[in-house]
Amino acid sequence: MLKLRKIGDPNGSRLSHLLTELAKKISNSLGDPGERATEVPGLMLYRRTGPTVPNPSTYEPSLLVIAQGRIRVDLGQASYVFGQSRFLVTSLELPVMSQVITASEKAPYLAFFLKLDMSTVRDILTQKKFIFLRQALARAQWPPGDHG
Repeated sequence: MLKLRKIGDPNGSRLSHLLTELAKKISNSLGDPGERATEVPGLMLYRRTGPTVPNPSTYEPSLLVIAQGRIRVDLGQASYVFGQSRFLVTSLELPVMSQVITASEKAPYLAFFLKLDMSTVRDILTQKKFIFLRQALARAQWPPGDHG
């Protein structure tokens, strides 16, 4: 399922700094516009210097983090816009139409896309430390305002 998550403001300046650093690393790694597989299995880096045409594809279970720019993802009749304050996590294959909507030579679209091995994710989610953390967050009603 498509999971849309807004990153909160309490650590906004820290997040902004981290995204700026990530953008620099992606930009330095790619140089020219395009995409590149990395040495890390399943990790792709993207750089676009202008808006793109809609691109039909299937998103595998994955994490998409956008360091700079914005992308629109259409899933059925719903459209989602992702940028620096939002990331996309999907746990199953989804047929989508995606389009970079904010990018330029001066401020290119920079992102990384990491394919997830769902058996590894399940193993992590069932570890005792993660279950304890999840229970502690539930008792603390975390994230705030997201408990009904």
